[in-house]
Amino acid sequence: MDDWLDRLESHRDRPIDLCAITWTLGDAFGAWRAQYDHDVIAYPANTSGPHQDHIILHEVAHMVCGHQGRCVLSNEDAQRLAPDLEPAAFAHLLDRAVGAEEEQEAELLASLLYQRLTRAPQVTTAESDIARVEYVFGE
Repeated sequence: MDDWLDRLESHRDRPIDLCAITWTLGDAFGAWRAQYDHDVIAYPANTSGPHQDHIILHEVAHMVCGHQGRCVLSNEDAQRLAPDLEPAAFAHLLDRAVGAEEEQEAELLASLLYQRLTRAPQVTTAESDIARVEYVFGE
């Protein structure tokens, strides 16, 4: 995931900052906010790694699809969710209100990206059996 995000940053020529937050019942799982010179993706620190990856990819999908949405989170709620961040860095980051179609598109793209990023590499050379064994057991 980190390597793929690094390549995406390079391709888009703008950094992506990941911001782990504590999720509580009723909060949005994640959010993406485009800043003037970088993007910020918030995701819950208190969930499993695969779930975090899916949430991050869901927000990346909103980013690459150009979804806009509108912020519905107050500065106070943003500060409650991420007390260690300056309010200006986090205000209006979470809980974008987007249409159902955009959410479905982001969810589908996130699922496809996750499947692609987590599958074993395909080997098509004459050494494929050895390569598979090395992939499974390490070099």
